[in-house]
Amino acid sequence: MAWRSELLVLALALAPRAAPAQTPGVIAGKVAIAKVTVGSRVDDFSSVIVYLEDAPETKLATDKQYEIVQRDKTFVPSFLIVPKGATVAFPNRDKLAHNVFSPASGASFDLGIYKQDTTKTVTFDKPGLVPIFCNIHPQMIAHVLVVANGFHARPNADGAFRLEGVPPGKYHAVAWFPFGTSERAEVTVEAGKAAELRFTLRERKGAAEHRNKVDKPYTRY
Repeated sequence: MAWRSELLVLALALAPRAAPAQTPGVIAGKVAIAKVTVGSRVDDFSSVIVYLEDAPETKLATDKQYEIVQRDKTFVPSFLIVPKGATVAFPNRDKLAHNVFSPASGASFDLGIYKQDTTKTVTFDKPGLVPIFCNIHPQMIAHVLVVANGFHARPNADGAFRLEGVPPGKYHAVAWFPFGTSERAEVTVEAGKAAELRFTLRERKGAAEHRNKVDKPYTRY
C-alpha cells in the first residue's frame, strides 16, 4: 500500500493553497471646515463623520436598542449611527403630536401623526445617510447613518481622523456634516500602508431648509 501513501503525498503537494490574507491598511487624514462669515452654526468637529461607502460588509450586531426621542420640538440625538438591519425607536415625549418621516431614496418612511407617550419604530435595511424630519415642525431634523461595516470615524478636536484595519482595495470615502455639502473622495488602500485624505467641508447658509413630506413648503403650525 506504499503507492497509496505516495499518491496522497503527491495530491497534497499539488492541491491549490489558499492565498495568504493580505495585511490591512489604514486611512488617515484631516477635515477642515470653511465657515460662513456671519452667523456660523459650526462650533467644532463633533457633528462631522467620515465613512467608507463601499467597503466590504462585516458582521455587526443589530440587537442593540436604538432610539431618537422627540422632545421640546427637537430630535434627540440629532445624529445616530446604526448597523444595517437595526431597528430605531421614535418615542414622542412631547405634549404635542409629531409626524416622523424621511424622503430618503430607497429608504423613505412615514410614521404618521402620533401623540405623547407613543412610540413607533423603523428598521433600516439599506446602508446610507437617512435624513429624518417632522411634517409639522420644520425645525426638527435628525440624520441616521446606516453602516454595513465598522469603517467610520469622528475627527478629533483638530479635525484628524483614522480608519484602521481596512482591507486593501479602492474605496470612496465621505466626509459629512449637517451644515453644508458632503465631500467624497476616492482612496486606494495598500496592504500594510497608510493612505492619506484631506477634506474641506463648506458651511452653507440654508443647509437645514427642507420641504414637507408632500414636497411643498411648510406652513405655520
